[in-house]
Amino acid sequence: GTTFTATGLINGVSYTFKVAAKNLQGVGAQSAASAAITPHTTPSKPQSVVVTEGDQQVGLSWATPADSGGLPIVGYRVKTYIGGAEQQSLDKDVLGTSATMGGLANGTAYTFTVSALISDGTGSPSDVTAAATPFGKAAAPTALVATRGNASANLGWTAPDGNGRAITGYVVTVTPAGGVAYTVAEPVSTNVTIGGLTNGKAYSFTVHAVTHDAVAGDIVGFESASSSSVTPSGVPVVAMKALGATITPATTATKVAYSWTGTPKGSPIAKYDLYVRRAAVGKTVPGAWTLIKTGLKTTSYAVVINPGETIYVSVRATDAAGTVSGFAAASQVVTSVIPPKWLGRSKGWTKVGTSTSYQTKTLNASMQTASVSGVRRIYIAAPTGVGFGSIAVFIGKTKVKAFSLATTKAKAKASNVFVVILTAKQTSTLKGAVIVKIATKGKLVRLGGLGVLR
Repeated sequence: GTTFTATGLINGVSYTFKVAAKNLQGVGAQSAASAAITPHTTPSKPQSVVVTEGDQQVGLSWATPADSGGLPIVGYRVKTYIGGAEQQSLDKDVLGTSATMGGLANGTAYTFTVSALISDGTGSPSDVTAAATPFGKAAAPTALVATRGNASANLGWTAPDGNGRAITGYVVTVTPAGGVAYTVAEPVSTNVTIGGLTNGKAYSFTVHAVTHDAVAGDIVGFESASSSSVTPSGVPVVAMKALGATITPATTATKVAYSWTGTPKGSPIAKYDLYVRRAAVGKTVPGAWTLIKTGLKTTSYAVVINPGETIYVSVRATDAAGTVSGFAAASQVVTSVIPPKWLGRSKGWTKVGTSTSYQTKTLNASMQTASVSGVRRIYIAAPTGVGFGSIAVFIGKTKVKAFSLATTKAKAKASNVFVVILTAKQTSTLKGAVIVKIATKGKLVRLGGLGVLR
């Protein structure tokens, strides 16, 4: 025949062939030599394919096949898969033993195969690679809101996309107004309180998400827009001052001056509101505070007190940031002079004309208040005059003071107030009615009323 298959050749070795006809007479002349031909097969699979994840890309590198098949390798074909399905638009032919596969979606898992190319075919594909997931820096957090606290700020934001990796934390950058920023690492939460700030100083904040890659380590994402500026502020403190002046007892409505101090805690105090608790003679002081003056810009105010009335006075501050203080510790309980008609009276007293005063010459005749405690001062409205008698002052059964109302004509006073100042021990231990007793027999004593400062 005119065909022949040469076997036993060596792949990769170049061969030429000649043909001669043969008959009974012998072998004829040889033909010219054929074109050279090299026996070959397809290359084996590339070895040791390694993937490296990047931002919207995966890098691959590999070793050449163990067997080229007999022909030179002219390139490689990299195929891309998602879930086992080939993505032909992403396939790529390259010359060397590495390739960068771009145009990938961060957060999507890809696998790859690599095949060697020869002049007239494609070799066996490599083993499928391990899954590779491209990643980049996390997007910037959004909707960052800062609210002030006491030496702190409370932050909240919306978590961004991790861009291929799970968010493992956040970095908050705190910027003092005109100062240098510093960072605070926080756990995975979109709400955090930043402490250690200075009340009264303005701060702004930004947030970065942090992701983690086994190779790249921690990756700080893009920075959020800056928060609005906030100024931490504490709760203002208000303290009532002790009454500086002696209360002048009166049998008609009078005013008692109160003052206080206000200490801002970061934000200046904008106003004070004044409250009072009051009760008429013989009534229990109510528990609720009643607002009597709002919007005060000063730290003092005169409060009206009616005859025999008992009052507590307190104040609250509001700072420029809107923070309201607690009630200041209540001022001294003030009981104005109680006219005799509202006091407990023993027998022997008579009313003096149309005035509110009462008089007597009866030894041990008495007037008294209801039971009280914490008394610091007692006021006795009693005129002095020639031949007047004496009085003794008690709290409960304990005598605390005695006064003589007798004086010369030149020194006599139709309107006079005696004051009993008690010691701290007496104030803390004595309890009971405040009692005025007549200490002389047959001598005139006239009383206009009693007052108590607690």
